[in-house]
Amino acid sequence: MLTTCPFCKQTYEVEEQYLGRQIECQKCKREFTIGQSQEPRQESSPVPPAPAPAPAPAKTGAAVFKVPLLTHIFNVFGGLSVAGTLFCIAGAVLMSIQKENIFAGMSLLPLIFATLLNALIMFGLSELVKAISETAFNTRQLLKIQSEKR
Repeated sequence: MLTTCPFCKQTYEVEEQYLGRQIECQKCKREFTIGQSQEPRQESSPVPPAPAPAPAPAKTGAAVFKVPLLTHIFNVFGGLSVAGTLFCIAGAVLMSIQKENIFAGMSLLPLIFATLLNALIMFGLSELVKAISETAFNTRQLLKIQSEKR
């Protein structure tokens, strides 16, 4: 069945077992209730949501975008890079204090910049993978809806 976000008019295909449940629109990020009609409800006239059915395991066809594993992996490496940067900065400070020379920790500057750059790249790749996957997901959903209309 088709449902439409009442805020941005994005259309999704969902199984009937999800009627009455709250979902977040992937386009406008606002929550709405999956209703039985295909027409979006108006915000000014609230319609009571349909009673929620008993929860069923979502094994097939639920139109819910899932963040790819690669995005999580890039986020972990980005976090580790930030932690490495902080460790390098602490090492530079300790070297400067221990040798009583402000330039003693300067040897760690390239390492600090490299780990920061790595963190930025990892977080950027994470967002890129997520955006590409979300676009592919939405395209599949639109193609599925169009093929059902024919």
